[in-house]
Amino acid sequence: LRDRRAFVSFLSSSKTRIMLNPAAGDIGAFVGQLRASIAGSPERADLHMALGLALQSEDIQHHTGGTLQPEALAAYETAYRLGVDPSQHTSLLVNTGILLTTMSRPKEALRYYQDALDFKASTSAQRLQAHFHRAQAFSAMGELADAEREYLAVLDLDPLYSRAYESLAALAKDDPKSRVSWGRLASKADSALVAARARLEADAEL
Repeated sequence: LRDRRAFVSFLSSSKTRIMLNPAAGDIGAFVGQLRASIAGSPERADLHMALGLALQSEDIQHHTGGTLQPEALAAYETAYRLGVDPSQHTSLLVNTGILLTTMSRPKEALRYYQDALDFKASTSAQRLQAHFHRAQAFSAMGELADAEREYLAVLDLDPLYSRAYESLAALAKDDPKSRVSWGRLASKADSALVAARARLEADAEL
């Protein structure tokens, strides 16, 4: 999980009942409390997911060298087995995929991203993230054509998603067979900008 605010929002929900001080921003300080909560309520999938998110975020922020990753993966797998709330299901799948890719296991990550895409309750924003990180997994495997296809799927969902353009440009340098039509993408982005501007002007008139 790369967005600390999303982590704090999840952990602060009524279901987790974990006392936080979001201003402190020290996610690592909550890991011990989460472990203790799990010891008292091992059947709660939301606590296991929260622990996975905390460990994954701590690993990213403080560069722990991957020492926290196995425990984070075990927490995610337990949450998946117990069954999280449907509103958290896609987030669990995508974050598990991200973790597996980080652990140099991108082929295993693909299944989680596909499950996220197949889950009917996934929102458009969640599907975008599943496609984006699926592309990164393919790239890590050296499957550049598949990675390119996934980045283009991201831009079908959001023609203004800058990270997809940056990733496609990086791929183009490594893949001489790239068939990306930059002119078509630029036209799509222009159309999206025009539509966004029209929505803003319409909202301003209300």
